Amino acid sequence: MDIKNYFKMKQPQLGQQIQEWRKAKGLTQEELVEKCSLNVRTLQRIEAGEVSPRPFTLKAIMEALEIRQEEIPNSKLTAKISLDPKWFQLAFFAGMIYLITTMVEFMLDFTFYGGESVNGFLYSTIKFIVLIGFSIFMYGFFQMGIKFGNLLLQISAVLLAFGVLIFTVVDFYKFFILGEAMPEYLPIEAIVFGALYVLFGLGFINERKQSGTLFLSTGILGVLIGVGFLSVIFALPSLFVLIVFEILCLIILYQAGFSTEEQMTPPSTTPSTSPR
Repeated sequence: MDIKNYFKMKQPQLGQQIQEWRKAKGLTQEELVEKCSLNVRTLQRIEAGEVSPRPFTLKAIMEALEIRQEEIPNSKLTAKISLDPKWFQLAFFAGMIYLITTMVEFMLDFTFYGGESVNGFLYSTIKFIVLIGFSIFMYGFFQMGIKFGNLLLQISAVLLAFGVLIFTVVDFYKFFILGEAMPEYLPIEAIVFGALYVLFGLGFINERKQSGTLFLSTGILGVLIGVGFLSVIFALPSLFVLIVFEILCLIILYQAGFSTEEQMTPPSTTPSTSPR
């Protein structure tokens, strides 16, 4: 279900209605934000009609105000955030396949960069599996960004998938056309993916209030990995830390695809992978 289906009421009417409900309950803005773990400035902007609240935020406000769905005029606020699990399940399994095959890819690249012979069919097959698996893996987070209204998560997931596509083409060009690894271009790849992983990590951090500490921890680790790639010097150790980051990403997808809605929905008191 798209975000627009969570409520039909538009700003500024929605903000005005929230303000009326709050005053009817005899609550100040400070008292309300304590109940739903927002900050005062965010509530002020919502009530003023300057911003539209995210579904998790709106749900937390409604629960704090003890407003039932039938009390919402011209609205279809859902009782729980409905996440279509099929894309997250697919992305989870694709991520598992990607994580396994990327380790094989690393060994093949290491052999190729060492000047040793690599089977062309095996090289191509692994590269394609990694590309497809990673793209579906990132599509899961693109869908998650849509569900949460997190534009940064959507954009960074798309850019990461596109980056892997570009550098896979470059790898094929070096392997089949040039016949040499050209390791002098690796710093460029590290810098590009470093910037993308910083954005991806920030996308998770941006979702921390809605989705809890797992998103925050994953986001911080993603930013650190991105900084490591950007430094070039720490790019290799960052590759190994990246495995931990991608496991956390898999856990997030698993929760979204296989957990119950109750497990995926935060309580009202808490509103809420590379250089291949």
